[in-house]
Amino acid sequence: MIPLFRRIRKQLADNNKPVKYLRNAIGEIIMVVIGILIALQINNWNTIRKNQEREAVFVNQLAADLQISISDLEEMMELFSDMAIASGKVVHAFYKPSLQKDFNPRVFSIPWKNGRYMPIMGTAKALVNSGNIDLIKSVALRTSIIGYLEKIEANLADVDRFEGSYYRRGINEIDQQVELSVLRANYYKDNNYSYPKIISDFSRAVIPVPDDFEVIPFPVTVEALFNNRRIFHAYNTLLLAHRNTYYRYEVMLKETEVLLQLIQSEGYAITIEDFRESKVLVFDSTDLRIIQKADSILSDKSNWNKDDDRDCIDDIHKGKYSLFCALYKASKDVTGKYAHRRAVMQQVRFIIEKKEQGRVINHRLMDWNNHPETSFEELKQVLKEAQESIETQLNNHE
Repeated sequence: MIPLFRRIRKQLADNNKPVKYLRNAIGEIIMVVIGILIALQINNWNTIRKNQEREAVFVNQLAADLQISISDLEEMMELFSDMAIASGKVVHAFYKPSLQKDFNPRVFSIPWKNGRYMPIMGTAKALVNSGNIDLIKSVALRTSIIGYLEKIEANLADVDRFEGSYYRRGINEIDQQVELSVLRANYYKDNNYSYPKIISDFSRAVIPVPDDFEVIPFPVTVEALFNNRRIFHAYNTLLLAHRNTYYRYEVMLKETEVLLQLIQSEGYAITIEDFRESKVLVFDSTDLRIIQKADSILSDKSNWNKDDDRDCIDDIHKGKYSLFCALYKASKDVTGKYAHRRAVMQQVRFIIEKKEQGRVINHRLMDWNNHPETSFEELKQVLKEAQESIETQLNNHE
């Protein structure tokens, strides 16, 4: 190409045509510049397209992380709510001796549970630490992602502090005063309790209280515990631990929901899935046995507790069950454990949604059970419909 230009230039110069040569030279330069600019623009478009694709991948993964975290945080809040309520029941009974009569000793054991959950922050941290946060076009979203990480880590630090300063201290205090498995053994004996047959040989071998015990070692009474100042202090400490931890998870849940809502409001094309509320349910024979057991527990209106507080220990102790606690006990009796989102539980909730007619505010099972307009006949109809739907699916798959 260069030799060609040199020959043309020489020919123009020889022919004494400098103006024509200059015009052609300028034209060539302009064409080269235009070609370079077009190539740069195409490259720029490709870069923008790739960045947009990367942004979409990051945002969709972030949205998925947030959705899973929302579901998990709600479960943690339920756990700590149960423990805080149980701690409160023990503490309140010290102030109200009337509550100590027939106090269920299993309540003493509930606050011993513990757990820690960290919301999924992998995508958010990757965006910030790698510098890819600049791929996010929305300034508001960029700022919120950074703020979200800071707020979550601050609340997790509080959770750790509550465990060390309150929970461990309370547990150690109780452990020095009483062996709670002895209280459970006494309760099992008084109520003729037996472990579910489905329990494995390993689980049966390692449980603190054997199902065929002969004596109660180092017996202790509930009355003695309610006269022990150190026990009072210990459960006050556990109440602080579980209540404050519940509040921190509540804050984390709110922050997670707000960030997910911001992604939606900024116009990003993401799929919002409520993993807890999928209407696609797959039942097995265990679900059928659970609903049948719950129906038999609520065989008569005299067995129905219309004042549900989502604490099933009292229901089991008194033999009067709310809808939730009947399902809870049925699950424990059939499988040895309770799963909050098991298919049979979800089916009952979905049936209630169709019938609730403004009776539900927060908790479907509790609110519908407690509403003045809910009758025992309606409750039995819900159980019947749930059982029929489970039977239909199982029969279709045979």
